[in-house]
Amino acid sequence: MHQTALASLLYSINNKILPYYVNDTSTSLEIVGEFPEIKKHYGGHGTQIDLSVMITPSSGNFLTLSAQDGFVLGKGSDLYVTLELYCSNPTQNKTRELCLIFDIKTSFNMNVTIEDFNLYLAIGDATIDSVQVTRDVIGMKNRDYQRVLQHILNYAIANFNYMQSTTPIDLKPASSWIPLLREIVYITATPYIQDEFLFICFDAKSKPRDDPTKKNLTEGIYESVQAIHRFLNE
Repeated sequence: MHQTALASLLYSINNKILPYYVNDTSTSLEIVGEFPEIKKHYGGHGTQIDLSVMITPSSGNFLTLSAQDGFVLGKGSDLYVTLELYCSNPTQNKTRELCLIFDIKTSFNMNVTIEDFNLYLAIGDATIDSVQVTRDVIGMKNRDYQRVLQHILNYAIANFNYMQSTTPIDLKPASSWIPLLREIVYITATPYIQDEFLFICFDAKSKPRDDPTKKNLTEGIYESVQAIHRFLNE
């Protein structure tokens, strides 16, 4: 699969899979440590933070595939990450509210590999180029937000990579709504063979020639594209 086709697919499903809600207590604690104004505003002990992440490419050229670096995002065109912080403190009757929004221009590379229906993700070099605070109900003081958020990002990436290395994403449930996957017994995918291409290999189930349920590859791909199309338009 060429990088332009993959980028187009990711661009299309962006609103379906995002925002991504971060369930990482240690990163939340790291943010509170870097921004003491949060605890001061919400009453100290009992302050809770929820994080959501939106990724917005400025064009379809945000993705390149490299045989050396894997998935490279944000090099061909600007890539923006919106980090939203929702803060609350039930012990102080402070209800949950959107307290901070950071708009971050960034670039990074990822290892994205599929092996036997297990999706392995690992984020490599990630760089924050600029930061804008677009919402602040707390009254944050002036600081080098680029440096601080780079530190927090590096910390979050280390946690993410550790979790993904021990618990890969199981793709088998997707076979319930993507017809082509029902016929596949083994699949592997890697960007580390040739620049600009994601290589995908699979073994399919063997069926007798006279099996009425037997479909050729073209039919399977067509039905799978239709299923993805329905998902995108729900």
